[in-house]
Amino acid sequence: MPATQIRGAQVGDGSLTQDDLDLSGAATKATPIAGDSIIIVDSTAPTTPKRTLFSALLNALALTGYTSGAGTISAADTILSAIQKLNGNNGLMALLTGATFSGNITVPNVLEGYSTTATAGGSTTLTVASNYNQFFTGTLAQTVVLPVVSTLVLGYPFCITNNSTGLVTVNSSGGNAVIVLAANTSAIVTCILVTGTTAASWSVIYMANPVTSGKKLTVNNSLTLAGTDGTTQTFQATDTIVGRATTDTLTNKRVQPRLSTAASAATLTPEIATYDKFNLTAQAAALNIANHSTSTPVDGEKMVIRIKDNGTARAITYGTYYRAMGNALPSTTVISKTMYLGFCWNSADTKWDLIALTQEA
Repeated sequence: MPATQIRGAQVGDGSLTQDDLDLSGAATKATPIAGDSIIIVDSTAPTTPKRTLFSALLNALALTGYTSGAGTISAADTILSAIQKLNGNNGLMALLTGATFSGNITVPNVLEGYSTTATAGGSTTLTVASNYNQFFTGTLAQTVVLPVVSTLVLGYPFCITNNSTGLVTVNSSGGNAVIVLAANTSAIVTCILVTGTTAASWSVIYMANPVTSGKKLTVNNSLTLAGTDGTTQTFQATDTIVGRATTDTLTNKRVQPRLSTAASAATLTPEIATYDKFNLTAQAAALNIANHSTSTPVDGEKMVIRIKDNGTARAITYGTYYRAMGNALPSTTVISKTMYLGFCWNSADTKWDLIALTQEA
């Protein structure tokens, strides 16, 4: 082995350089050759070798005969074997850092970007650099403008959550409404076209959180709910919903008649589509009970008319739909007496048949 000299005022303080290394023992520096070795000793304890590597020295050396390896680095590896294993996994590192990765990755968690904005009746414009999670709080409305899609890639998503009490309108870059978020709702909007400025460039998943915490909703078939905003529907614990056009048997139900009440009228036009019972409490003129004009009664449908005059007998006439059945149609009231007329619709004859007539004694 050639003679070795190491110069430098102090080893380990960063002062050692390649110029301080002379492996040839000659006046001229020589390139290290295979078999050369370096032992660095501490001047305070010259008999104890220190295995200290310096970057300046390592930069001067070549790894002759180096090959890459594979496997997982462990505490038992030498520095060389650890480097070999790192180098041997270059193929995996290329997959992880490339634009497309087709393998499987297992991670404890993924921290997605998070931004919170207080609604102020203004606009929030997103860009490709905006965080995935966008939360809005406060009491006012807000407009969110999505990025220009030409700056994105297909599948680029945002999750927008409205924790405010106002509406949050999500628009495309061209000002077209993509979705309007009610209070306490969220939407995931995903870029599906990288051209255009309309809502057609975005796909939307709307999440309205209709189920109270600690509860669940089970739906076994397709279900469509329609109605007026603010409508509340209360369901019984074990009952079955009655359909408008289904055949159902009602038990222990009270049906309250729809009432029309007036003191007096020259003409009474009973519309069964609106009311079931018609009251005149102080009839002060002759009365004409006219044919209905807007209703479509069904066969067997019933109607009751109650009449009482104001102390003077009043004449009563009828439209062509009214027909006597056993009892004649009364032609006048009895002074200060209450009278009931009960009719049943006969669809075969297009008649309101008088099936009940009674008068106060």
